[in-house]
Amino acid sequence: QWGAIADPKREGIGRGGPRGSRRRFTNGRGPPRIWVVDCGLKYNQLRCFLRRGARVEVVPWDQDLAAVQFDGLFLSNGPGDPSMCRVTVENVKKVMEGKTTPIFGICMAPHLLSLAAGCKSYKMAYGNRGHNQPAIHIGTDRCYMTSQIHGFAID
Repeated sequence: QWGAIADPKREGIGRGGPRGSRRRFTNGRGPPRIWVVDCGLKYNQLRCFLRRGARVEVVPWDQDLAAVQFDGLFLSNGPGDPSMCRVTVENVKKVMEGKTTPIFGICMAPHLLSLAAGCKSYKMAYGNRGHNQPAIHIGTDRCYMTSQIHGFAID
């Protein structure tokens, strides 16, 4: 008998860590204290924070963030339809309403932030897929080569 296979189109987030699991990473140098919401985290993201002296606490996608003190909240990448990530969106909305702490991230993060702010998400017909996609940084007019694997957009 085959077990059920998770369908990220129906369930949303890739369920990065088991519910209730928290992992702390530190290099002992102190601030900033960054909480990372694991929606399907790539460990190189943690290495980048640690290399810069941050204390990092990785929390699961369903972690209540409202009463927690941190210097920054990082939303990781992850698979699936962002609009199905209702628990994470509600938790991010609470942080947006009650704190002035920076919230940042990659990939799915702008979608989660936009949904928490009241925007809508939709599936693109073809999406943005491929390596070496040019992206211009507006502030400097510098062009960066990016890798894009996005299937959803914000309306």
